[in-house]
Amino acid sequence: MSVAVVSVVLTATLAACSNDHDNTSNSTTAASATVTAGSSSPSAACVEAMALAADEPDIDRADALITTTLSVCVSVDEWLSALRLHPAALGVADPDDVGEVDVQAACGGDPLTASTPVCRDAAARGR
Repeated sequence: MSVAVVSVVLTATLAACSNDHDNTSNSTTAASATVTAGSSSPSAACVEAMALAADEPDIDRADALITTTLSVCVSVDEWLSALRLHPAALGVADPDDVGEVDVQAACGGDPLTASTPVCRDAAARGR
């Protein structure tokens, strides 16, 4: 998926979530920053997508937002870095508990996630 398509998807997702989200303190501006695979810090877009997933109380909507993070983030490393900043996105309390099992849980078995950048990176790494 190209960066432009991901930006459009993220912008649409952020707009939809900001219209329905009850938390008025949550900033839902679409970030357009990108990161290269292997970067030590996650892009603003990846962090924002993960924050939205962490703040979503509805489990079905949260699952869809996690799938969005797998498309917005470009690598396993970036995704895990963003998840460590917002571990509640997967129901984890302690950022130190975030790890490979979370990648496996997010990517495992769903054809929709298999084609995302994060899950493709995981598969290429044998995860």
